[in-house]
Amino acid sequence: MAAVTTDWTHENAVARLKPLVAFNAVLGVGRGKPAKRLFSLDPADLCAAARKKSGLDDLGPPTFWDGLVAFTSSFEEEARPHAMGRFAMRSQLVDALAARARVFDWAKSHPEAMAHPVAPPLMICGLPRTGTTLLSHLFQADPANRTLRHFEASDPAPPPIPGQEADDPRLAACHVQLEGLAKLAPGFQAMHPMTPEGATECVLLHAQEMTSVQLETQGHVPSYAAWLDTQDLHGVYTYERLALQVLQHGYDVQRWNLKTPVHLIAFDAIFDLFPDARMVWTHRDPAEVVVSTSSLNTALHRVSSDHVDPVTVATHWCERLAGMVDRGITYLDAHPDAPITHLAYADLVADPVGSVDRVYADLGYELSDEARTSITAWTAEHPQDEHGRHRYRAEDFDLDPARIRDRFDAYCDRFDT
Repeated sequence: MAAVTTDWTHENAVARLKPLVAFNAVLGVGRGKPAKRLFSLDPADLCAAARKKSGLDDLGPPTFWDGLVAFTSSFEEEARPHAMGRFAMRSQLVDALAARARVFDWAKSHPEAMAHPVAPPLMICGLPRTGTTLLSHLFQADPANRTLRHFEASDPAPPPIPGQEADDPRLAACHVQLEGLAKLAPGFQAMHPMTPEGATECVLLHAQEMTSVQLETQGHVPSYAAWLDTQDLHGVYTYERLALQVLQHGYDVQRWNLKTPVHLIAFDAIFDLFPDARMVWTHRDPAEVVVSTSSLNTALHRVSSDHVDPVTVATHWCERLAGMVDRGITYLDAHPDAPITHLAYADLVADPVGSVDRVYADLGYELSDEARTSITAWTAEHPQDEHGRHRYRAEDFDLDPARIRDRFDAYCDRFDT
């Protein structure tokens, strides 16, 4: 496929569609009272809607409740969503709660499936914009890996039927969802490529427990971020383990391919709950990471709100990302023999197949000839800028690369970034 040459920034990635502007104007009168009435974000209302959508009275253990309350309060008061932002967020939260209900219901009615442990996970962590998405797609090209795919992560139960995924209604629904996002934010695919069948992040599962950085990317929600930092993540990874047990049913799974930057802050929970997990941590100059992440999240916030300040977003995410690597390094210091290998972004981009080969060797896996051929073909079919180029400048966010590197000095020194 020929690469697209369009340049996308946080300023042009989100479309200002006239019908959408009119929709927000009409429902935004009176400090948004019509939108608040029509698209309630009250936690009890959301739960009622999820019960109706799923057809199930039981949403599962109430471990999601505190996160739902923390997020909706923060989103209402701090993100300041417009009418479409409220509508989209209400739909997202109801869908997540309904999916959660179906997971627990399916697990309860299929005890034989729950008796099988989760296959050993091959997990990818690393700050956003460090190649985690690329690496997950390369791992997906290896037939030995069972990949968490976008269409199933957002609605895991019942599990897809092997060989019949093309007929799964969730696949068609995911296509519609991503087409809608492309209309609202035509530059998003250049910033973070996604397909219904492609590898996705574990944070979609985490959102069903309402303990998820994915929710934090939807708007400026510092209070929710502060709440997240206080949580014991064993709970959300226990839910992830349950969802993976559901999703692997019927498949011959040698190992899972799982990724999200959030694994960085959850090493203790991961290795407690997945003792046979293996991890690869990707690395890149944090000055590039922080600016690129700030651009991406500014664009994402603008999908939901007209009150988005790029500098505020960048300030939040610079410290947020620094805290993530600090926690990861603290774990490494305490557990020097943890099964974690490391991969530089520059090496991954320069030699994708060789990078996978080295990671596999470090973690005790073998890259088969079939996998090598498949990964080589995927790389040739997906050039880096196939959806356009994501452009960003530090000055647009009042960021100083030198000061960013100073904040990440321990990380830079340790991993030579």
